[in-house]
Formats: sequence, C-alpha cells, structure tokens
Amino acid sequence: MYSLEREIALGKGLAQEVERSSKLIDDPVVTEYVNRSDRIWCAIRMRACLYDKVIDSDEVNAFALPGGFFYVNRD
Repeated sequence: MYSLEREIALGKGLAQEVERSSKLIDDPVVTEYVNRSDRIWCAIRMRACLYDKVIDSDEVNAFALPGGFFYVNRD
C-alpha cells in the first residue's frame, strides 16, 4: 500500500499526462457544478480532496486516478 502522500503524488503525475493529451472544459459554471462534490468529500474525509475535471469529448466515459483525481467526459 502507498501512503496518502505517495498516492497523491502518483495521481498528480498521471493527471498532468491526461491534461496534456486532453482538451478540458474551462467553463466556470461547469467547474462549479462538478466541484460541489469536492467540498462534501473534503468535509467527510478531511485527509485528501477530490480533483474533478471535465474532458471536452462526446464519448461517454469517466475514470479515476490515484490520489482523488476524477475525470468525466462532457457527454
């Protein structure tokens, strides 16, 4: 098992790769909507927060990376 710090570091590296190769939606309304769950999760867990991003793709898909990094496609 990884420590929480190592898991987050691993996830950050993988998230950078995803964000370099994908077009993300940069709309404040969409960002606020998907980040609402982050505040709830942080309040419950208090150890690590979630990082949600929306990928501009019409394919139906969603995935998670270590350390709380979640991606969903717009459609």
